[in-house]
Amino acid sequence: MNKLLEPVKPYYLPFLWKPKPKPVCQNVCSQFVNSSDVVVEVGANFGGLTIMLSDLASHVYSFEPNPKTFRYLKRFVHGRKNVNLFKLAATDRIGEERLDTDDTSLSEMSTIVGARPGIQLTKRLSVRTCTLDSVSFHPVPTCIVLDCEGAEVAVLRGAQRLLNNHVCKVLSEIHTLPSGETTEQALRTLLLQNGFIVSKQYYWLVALKDPSVKNPAL
Repeated sequence: MNKLLEPVKPYYLPFLWKPKPKPVCQNVCSQFVNSSDVVVEVGANFGGLTIMLSDLASHVYSFEPNPKTFRYLKRFVHGRKNVNLFKLAATDRIGEERLDTDDTSLSEMSTIVGARPGIQLTKRLSVRTCTLDSVSFHPVPTCIVLDCEGAEVAVLRGAQRLLNNHVCKVLSEIHTLPSGETTEQALRTLLLQNGFIVSKQYYWLVALKDPSVKNPAL
């Protein structure tokens, strides 16, 4: 029965269940995203954070490469005129990449860098990739929000023009890589090199370039 219902699930599920952002993520974004921001969200998943960002910011560009997850995302944000969706994996090169995923539940995880220790992903897909600098954004982003299961550093490497010229806020979750190391130090180094002041809130990094924005974590 589940297999028979799968093609139509994206259409009826929004009436039964709504995705929500993780509490820490919700707390961080509510502090730093405001109505003047244009946000790029990488790792939209089912759209819990996308919906919240849509309410907070003037415009949101959301990236989600998993085709199945993207179908749900599209339905959950339907009707939100300030949201643009991209079925792409944002990284540091344009082409195709392997996406490891587990589509056995509504909390499925997808990653292009491999799963952290202790996590088994059962399915492998080929997905299209882009760099954020290769996308024509109108309006231009001022904030980047990252929760892409370890690919955060690669995303920022592919967004150097945006970081240098337009983006004044980067909010990024810290993830554990297949090696057991975390993304924290590499993220800090890259952000500091691009002129950001970096602080940590729980397992998120907050990077601000504009000195007029007060960071309560400092």
